[in-house]
Amino acid sequence: MVGQQLDKYAILSVLGEEGMATVYLAENTNLRQKVALKILKEDFVRDRNVRNRFIAEAKNMSQIKHPNIVQVFDLIDAGDLVAIVMEYIEDLSLKQYLEKNKNLKDSEIKKLLTQMLTALEHIHDAGFVHRDIKPSNFLMCKKGVLKLTDFGIAKNVVDTNLDYTGTGTGVQLGTPLYMSPEQIRDAKLVDKRSDIYSLGVVLFEMVHGNLSQLYNTLSIPEIQVSILKDPLPKTNTKWDIFISKATEKHKEFRYINCQAWRSNLAILDVMKGEGKINFPPTINIPVKQSPISDPWHNMIAILISLSVVAILFLILLLAKM
Repeated sequence: MVGQQLDKYAILSVLGEEGMATVYLAENTNLRQKVALKILKEDFVRDRNVRNRFIAEAKNMSQIKHPNIVQVFDLIDAGDLVAIVMEYIEDLSLKQYLEKNKNLKDSEIKKLLTQMLTALEHIHDAGFVHRDIKPSNFLMCKKGVLKLTDFGIAKNVVDTNLDYTGTGTGVQLGTPLYMSPEQIRDAKLVDKRSDIYSLGVVLFEMVHGNLSQLYNTLSIPEIQVSILKDPLPKTNTKWDIFISKATEKHKEFRYINCQAWRSNLAILDVMKGEGKINFPPTINIPVKQSPISDPWHNMIAILISLSVVAILFLILLLAKM
């Protein structure tokens, strides 16, 4: 394809390979504008479900315009050729950035996380669940701006006619290491809190390091069992309270939405210093997952936890005065 002219787009080079598509760097010859051209591979063009899913991705992304989300400019749907024309991001993905930059400072983690929450909040408000939140789906522009991309398996909760992802019982969609427990059990159970879980795993990776090291000796079924049963290890940093809340096994106990999580980040302002900190035992001790069948017990536990956090906040606030 390199060197060919596709409609008004001249294909310049290959940017990367995905499961169903190849992404090229191209130029709009009319506007002299560089774009990313995501072309569905020939093997999948005649697969009706895959083709519809690919077209749905373009339609989903075209409805969303936000500084932290990759913009879709056009859709080419012509016989054996299906392509999405997107904003071209010149720099690294967050995954590549994390591989090159170890031990991120808390201030940088907070800046990146805030942008990810803002992007997710926007797509949730627009009626979508992304379902594949992971570092490789966040692209880093100049000056540290993050942009969310790849809506290939996004769920449209408003217009279900645009969802061609085959979300029947037993069908799993997503990337195993970042999937929420409900994604593993039944894709129909997925909602915006599933994206919040996946973002909690991304936060763990930003703080802890390479996530795959935790699972590199496990098969995919073993990874899924671990996600269903085992909490993520503690990082012994100020980020543990956010990671634990976002990655609760039962979605009812996670942040209710991205705005709630983003507002909760204000507690960082009273946690001074970078790196590891020592929490009081009431916060640092892992809490056993509460059974969903005992709501009153869960409510009491939540109220006690909130009271402890409030007391800690007041102590730290008084210490500053």
